[in-house]
Amino acid sequence: MRYRANAPKAASAFCAAVSVIFFAPTASAQWHEQQVGKVGTFTILKISQGGKFHRCAASKGSGASLLRIAFTADRQHFMSVPGVDGSGKTPLRIRFDGKPPIQIVPNAADKNRASVPLDYATVDRFMAAKRLEVSLAGNTYTWDLSRQSMEAVLQAVSNCTSNASS
Repeated sequence: MRYRANAPKAASAFCAAVSVIFFAPTASAQWHEQQVGKVGTFTILKISQGGKFHRCAASKGSGASLLRIAFTADRQHFMSVPGVDGSGKTPLRIRFDGKPPIQIVPNAADKNRASVPLDYATVDRFMAAKRLEVSLAGNTYTWDLSRQSMEAVLQAVSNCTSNASS
């Protein structure tokens, strides 16, 4: 038996296969934010990636002053702040209420955002803080946290994650 390929059909099948390989990851990387509440000056967001719940975050500010504190479905806390060109693996310095800074190397950092994991001791410091200062690659960002209970903010993020994960 002899098989004869139909060139237009073969080309169409090849294009379809290539589009699945190259464009499927793009579709799964899509993310969606949904506002689920507010605590003081923070907006509580539920964030999904690729159609699946990933984390909840408390968001304050916008653009170059955007602070986010997140709690993932894997029960890990993260903070993201504005990034700086060339920040790479430069340690991010976090100072609460003018006390000595904590240095944490970002998991990810570029000109848009820098993200650092937060251990429980740092989360505890957040809960008591009235002022946050973050320095990265020569840039310093400051947020006034005195207008709300940071404990209530972090509890709202935790509750959001628990509700979305169940």
